[in-house]
Amino acid sequence: MSTITVLLAPAGPLAGIRDALTDWSAAGMVDEFHWVEPQMIGRTSISALVVRGGTIEGTTLNALAGAGRTERIRLVSLVPALTGVVPAGTAVEQELAQFLESSFGQAKVVRVRAVVARAGDPATVADLAVDGWHNILLSPEDSSGPGMGQTRLPPTTDPLELGVPAAAGVAGLVGLWTGVDGSPLDDENLTYGQLARMSRSYYRRLGTAELEGALRREVLSMERGLPLPTQFGTAATYVEDAPLASQNMSEQLWARHPGVLRGPRDAEPPRKTKQIGAWDALKMLFGFVLAALRNAPRAWLAAVVNRVRADAAAAVHGLVFGGAPSAYAVVVKGVTADGMPASWLDYGGAAASIDRILDEQGGARRDHEAHADLSALWQDYVAASLTLADGGERVTGLTPVQIGAQRGVLRRPGGIVPGADQAFDGVPPHLAATVGLPAAEPFDVLGVYALEQRLRFVAEQPAVGVAAATALQALGTWKAEHGDSFAARVGTRIGESFFAVTLEIRTLLEDIRRAASADDILTSVQAQQKRLASTTRILVIVFTALLVVTGVLLATGVIGVTIGLILLGSILLVGFATTLIVFLRGQRELFRLINARTELLAREELARRNLRHAVRDARRLTDAYGQFLAWSRVVGTILAAPFGRAEESALAPDVDVADLPQSVRLGAGVVDPAAVGSAAIELRRDIFAIGWLDQCWTAALAGAPRQIGPRGVEIEADARALYRQSGGGEDSLLPLWTAALSAHGVDGSVGDATWARVLQDLDGPRSAIADRLLASVSDARLAGGAPVPYARFLADTDSPSRLLGDRLDDGLLTDSARASGASAVERPDSRIGRRGLSRIVALTELTASIPAYEFLVHRAAGPRAVSDVGLDGAREWASAPVVAAPAAIPEPTAADVPDLFDGMPF
Repeated sequence: MSTITVLLAPAGPLAGIRDALTDWSAAGMVDEFHWVEPQMIGRTSISALVVRGGTIEGTTLNALAGAGRTERIRLVSLVPALTGVVPAGTAVEQELAQFLESSFGQAKVVRVRAVVARAGDPATVADLAVDGWHNILLSPEDSSGPGMGQTRLPPTTDPLELGVPAAAGVAGLVGLWTGVDGSPLDDENLTYGQLARMSRSYYRRLGTAELEGALRREVLSMERGLPLPTQFGTAATYVEDAPLASQNMSEQLWARHPGVLRGPRDAEPPRKTKQIGAWDALKMLFGFVLAALRNAPRAWLAAVVNRVRADAAAAVHGLVFGGAPSAYAVVVKGVTADGMPASWLDYGGAAASIDRILDEQGGARRDHEAHADLSALWQDYVAASLTLADGGERVTGLTPVQIGAQRGVLRRPGGIVPGADQAFDGVPPHLAATVGLPAAEPFDVLGVYALEQRLRFVAEQPAVGVAAATALQALGTWKAEHGDSFAARVGTRIGESFFAVTLEIRTLLEDIRRAASADDILTSVQAQQKRLASTTRILVIVFTALLVVTGVLLATGVIGVTIGLILLGSILLVGFATTLIVFLRGQRELFRLINARTELLAREELARRNLRHAVRDARRLTDAYGQFLAWSRVVGTILAAPFGRAEESALAPDVDVADLPQSVRLGAGVVDPAAVGSAAIELRRDIFAIGWLDQCWTAALAGAPRQIGPRGVEIEADARALYRQSGGGEDSLLPLWTAALSAHGVDGSVGDATWARVLQDLDGPRSAIADRLLASVSDARLAGGAPVPYARFLADTDSPSRLLGDRLDDGLLTDSARASGASAVERPDSRIGRRGLSRIVALTELTASIPAYEFLVHRAAGPRAVSDVGLDGAREWASAPVVAAPAAIPEPTAADVPDLFDGMPF
């Protein structure tokens, strides 16, 4: 506390001054002060009432002396020149001044005696002027402004009628008005001799809470669009083709992270068609002949085709279909258990189930699941979004839009990342229960697709068909409005990759299913094999019979040896050739099916390996899409309100205070939308530079631990760990942050600092803008707060040079003093307090020093009736024959204060 103000007053009507100042203190108009009455002064301590913020508390000046360093003390003795009111007396004044000077060390004590009088009251004061004090008589008048005429106040001792005008004069004289530094008497030299001066004060407070709030919204809010930042004096320009800028930035982003969209695959090795050689054909022929003779062609067929079995394929297909039938249905058929079209979450869950089953089928020990680290992707996603908004180049490869020599920025935050508050809400509640999906956010392309598919599905149901068709139409219109944003482009690439890998999984499962049923493709040739076996058996029997007959003829000598041997050889050769020809022609289809089955089983092995890769891709893309949604909510919230949701504030609330004197006027700046908009455009050019969002994002990320709550301590050391968090789940902190941002917005510290710089500019180099904004003032004294020009409201209280020669009321001066113009203003002291657009003007007008005998309230001093005694001894007060009795009167304490309101409750 550098300055202390102490008001000394006798008990009685002057308490109205204290009450008025207390009311104004509650309205934020008056600074803290201490009130002392003579009976509060003891031998070793002085009790006081401290008034701050409209409350009154008991204290002691002794305790105040040790509370901190004090540079200045303003001691004001209120001297009543009123009928029936006894002053505190010069002895009490001197003793209190000496106590303050001795107790507060090097603090400068400014002594002021303020005489409260009314013209027409016959009361006089014996000590109107006291050496060592500023002797000031408060002019008994009320006026709306300098040079505007005044109303002479009639005699009264009513605390309210007396206290309100006097309180305004005291507040101006000793610098009690809040927001105004110093007082007219702080650095003024004392005048000695029987001299006194007159004073009157004016006060103007212009509150601009509503005006500053409107200007702050226009300057810092993004509702009317993103600002055009400047660099080296050149302003950026708005991008006309926003979809093209979003598409190009999306392509640059994915060019840096292609591995996120698709992982590696095993390539199919080149295969040559295997030709059946002569030896293989002969072995197959003899085997088939033997099988035919045994009447067992099925066994021969099984032996041939089972050289490469389909057991592995059958096992994989059986596990997938039998172990997770719902997952199989989602992936292969694209429907959930209740027949509704599957969403991306359903596909992701199905992929996880298949991955788990494949791990179990492999027989290896399962490790703990590890999610892919996509932190680099989301850092680049954030950087790309901010670049589109402020033109700053943050990451190599994510270049800002360049339009000629100017940087380009998008006009609307929604063109980059729309806020979650723009989610589609066109699904009626009764239909939403049937659809079973949450509201689709503008950047949730997979959610929008799933909603669209389900609306088409339920549109065929008679009960909700009309509502579904209406919602579907509204969804199409809404999707067209938000489908070209940067976030939607990024989400679309993830969605396309997700659907592509889902289709790949479906195809691979189909290949495995076909391989599992490879044996069934030979069923069609079993009947043919049976017929061929019968034919072969007949041929063998016929040729065998011919060989037997020829052998008998040769043995009996019917034919010669040469002829017999020739016949036997011919029969064997013809029989073998005939059987071979019949076999090869009959097994042509069998050979084709065997080759097809061999190729199918070879592809099945590749399909099983790639199925693992595809399932892992699906899981990674599911995680990536969940994180994408979370980071889009974060970025969308910050782009929509990068400076936080700041409360409107100004110097003090624009409150209406009743029972003010005419000299005290309160007003509020009138909001002119055109002037505010024009001022905002000028201010934005100076505030926002290329890359201005960096400080907003840094502050938002740094404030994440605090916004998250108790669990925020987990990332307190490094808030960038949020980039590695998953998009959902109870263990992730990212959803907690998105929820906190949605509820409360970002930390407003950056916005407050930025706005403070704006207000400084309005007080300095941009004061012309402030003058235009304050062209009109709503005067609280006028009916309905009618607007008046700014200059009329101030009434020259801010122009002291114009007030020299102005006259105060001369009702308390003698005729000779009036004739000499003693009431003329010699020193007008105008003090202006500024805080942004708010203004406080305190004007105090002082006359030249006037001899005490020229005042009607002056009475020549006679012999003193009492003696002045120091604080350490007994005292008889100059105001009354009160005898100090140490043994009977207890020492006052902070709690021993007088009855302030005559027993009435406060």
